[in-house]
Amino acid sequence: MPHTRSSLDYSKLPEHKFVGATSQPFVGIFKTLVAEHRDLASMIKRLAAAEDAKARAEIFPKLRDQLVAHEQGEMDLLYPLLRERGLTYGLAEQHDRSARKLEVIVGCLSGYSFSNPQWSETAQTLLEVFVQHVEEEEERVFALAQEALGGECAEQVGARYRELKGQVKEWQQGERKV
Repeated sequence: MPHTRSSLDYSKLPEHKFVGATSQPFVGIFKTLVAEHRDLASMIKRLAAAEDAKARAEIFPKLRDQLVAHEQGEMDLLYPLLRERGLTYGLAEQHDRSARKLEVIVGCLSGYSFSNPQWSETAQTLLEVFVQHVEEEEERVFALAQEALGGECAEQVGARYRELKGQVKEWQQGERKV
């Protein structure tokens, strides 16, 4: 049974069972993305709860880097495959709309000083929108996508995704040294 936005218990999000709506275990890219969703949700919860500028300054850059890398990996590797298949094309379009909402909120936070009075409210909005995004993906999109792509393809895309994430991480670390 899908959660509604108002009934969602954020504390349950990190305890996901890595199983889609079809009760089939997620494999490959889907299992990796679900695990990342847990990590990102935890970071966003910490960010939303942070009341001082120092804590926000510590959490937000790491969160932003990880969230951008996660979304970029999905957009570069997973969603193009779904666009190629007629039955899953709409899922990719739905993801793009949801990801744009996250991008706008992260952009707002990036523009704020860490002591801005709007920070807490905007971080809470990020948490709510992220949880809604995760629910859409994990309760609907991933199960249908895994069925459409098949387990072998999901494993191959998962391996490419992990490789891409390693490259992005190296690039981000190199960028910080400059």
